Amino acid sequence: MINYTDIAKTINTLDINHPIWTRTLELAYARIALAAPGQVVCVIGPPRVGKSRMSSIIRSMLNLPGIGIDDPQSLSIGVRASNCSTNGAFSTKDFARKVVVALKHPIVATSSRDDTHTPTRQETEGAYWLALERGLPAAGKRYLFIDEAQNICRAKGRNGAGSVLDAWKCVAEDTGVVLVLTGTYELHTAMQNSTHMLGRKSFVHFPRYRVTREDIWGFHSILQTYVGYLPLAPELENILAYSEYLYSGSLGCIGLLERWFRDALGNAMVRNSPIDLRALEESRACDTDLAITLEEIIAGEEMMAASGIETPALKVATQFKEPEAVSKEQSSTKKPRKPRDGKPFVCKPVRRTAGERVPGEVHV
Repeated sequence: MINYTDIAKTINTLDINHPIWTRTLELAYARIALAAPGQVVCVIGPPRVGKSRMSSIIRSMLNLPGIGIDDPQSLSIGVRASNCSTNGAFSTKDFARKVVVALKHPIVATSSRDDTHTPTRQETEGAYWLALERGLPAAGKRYLFIDEAQNICRAKGRNGAGSVLDAWKCVAEDTGVVLVLTGTYELHTAMQNSTHMLGRKSFVHFPRYRVTREDIWGFHSILQTYVGYLPLAPELENILAYSEYLYSGSLGCIGLLERWFRDALGNAMVRNSPIDLRALEESRACDTDLAITLEEIIAGEEMMAASGIETPALKVATQFKEPEAVSKEQSSTKKPRKPRDGKPFVCKPVRRTAGERVPGEVHV
């Protein structure tokens, strides 16, 4: 009898050290561990590739053996930048309060129910920021991890995201902590709007698996790992035969692949049977959602490449990219238009000799 609940729990906590994960983890840890106080390290990649999980592991690697990430002696704290303000906007006050709560600062006094998340009174935003700036060095924190940092793009104001980044950078400099931001490609766009970040940040690209020889091998290793945990029907025992189908439905993101397998396990549980092609097809994301996600990912990859933040895998993929078909209208070359002389919107005067006047002109 298949125990679907235990299998789902195993999948949720399954650690797969696949090639891109290992390579990105080593680079990100080196950048963060060797960063100077006040520096900003950004880990950017598509959704559902494992950025949040990587942050937790790096936080654990930065501590001494036997010290957990939530231990008071931990060298780092981690918070998530969430949209908790009116109409889903980003709130700097809520963010500062989250950091203060993570520090267990006395300003967040416990109530009669000993709930550390329930303050006895509401403080001003300035009071939370002051407690944050004093609490980080007092608690011996050297790293501040902010997950889902792309949510600052929902901050109010014309340049709300840039203002929030400037404030975070000032806190990092005043407290001497290393600021670690993780988010999607949208975060990279926000970083360009913060002049305070210029020359003070470094990027680590956490890419998806692309259609290259090395990445395909890595994707196959992930599929073979899942085979050892999932109850698969006989038709799926050779799961590598369906690798192209599984890649197109997950876009090369291991998080999307995990979600797909977990939903397929639920469909199989309803029928009390192993996972078959029917269960996979019923739980596959719709083509519209995949197309929107893929468009966002490709735009982000092109943006990272244009900024010179390519990864080795992305460079290889670019070299082997097949050229797209171009129509005759698009392939035809047009000569550049010669710039006009004179002032704009002012006709160039024409000198006419006697006898060459235009009919209808009136001469006084």
